[in-house]
Amino acid sequence: SGISIHQLRKEAAELIQGLNANTLFGLIQFSRSYDLFEDYLVTGTQSNKEAGVTWLDKEFRTDGKSGRNWIRSEVNGIQSVIKAAFAWQPDVIFIISDGDFQRTKSSGGSENVSLEELSRDIHRFQEQSEKDTRIHFVGFQVKPQHKAELMNLVGKYNGQYREL
Repeated sequence: SGISIHQLRKEAAELIQGLNANTLFGLIQFSRSYDLFEDYLVTGTQSNKEAGVTWLDKEFRTDGKSGRNWIRSEVNGIQSVIKAAFAWQPDVIFIISDGDFQRTKSSGGSENVSLEELSRDIHRFQEQSEKDTRIHFVGFQVKPQHKAELMNLVGKYNGQYREL
């Protein structure tokens, strides 16, 4: 679609820089396993926003591969990322992805994660949460067969679907 991973990093940095000081934010990058900017949400102070942008510049992977020190949950893939995000008790979660999710099988190799399975897990996380978390999806190079399912998924959580 003409969107590079570098452009996504730039968009994320601009989003962070536009936050006000009372906004709490966190960052998680993922590719089956995941990496956190911080273990908790931070306030949108100028120093925290600068630290977030610096983290994106230095730590954000552009090769689509997980880093060696990334968190590898027993259930890896998008579900572990969503679970980590819900642990922060956020008001809003933005997922930026191509919508094509995989996980590593315990027997080796990988398998696709269906959006139906992801939807069930998000529902479970939402039920366990103290907040009604809105979920937005920003897609790039989303396969046509996933678009309707993703729009339906975020619609359940008062979110919006947008493509870059």
